[in-house]
Amino acid sequence: YIFYLSCIGELSFCFLLVTRDHNNLLSKRTQNVGKIFAGIIVPVQILTLFGLVPQVVFAPLFVLGGVILYPLFMIGIGDAIGNYQKTEG
Repeated sequence: YIFYLSCIGELSFCFLLVTRDHNNLLSKRTQNVGKIFAGIIVPVQILTLFGLVPQVVFAPLFVLGGVILYPLFMIGIGDAIGNYQKTEG
């Protein structure tokens, strides 16, 4: 259960990161991918914690989230870090 709770915490951080980007450091694509990623995986993690996700649905959702959306999100975060320039002021 600790694994599920830690995953939910990390995914919540992902959602907060993309929704609290007031300086527009993240591209719109990265923000959208992050929101979709967190929006799919957080509910599935919570439902899996209680055994409410059928096995037929479990694998495709985690392939979508973990194999497709997560790498796209991490690439976007990397681009934001690589393109960051401190402004004077």
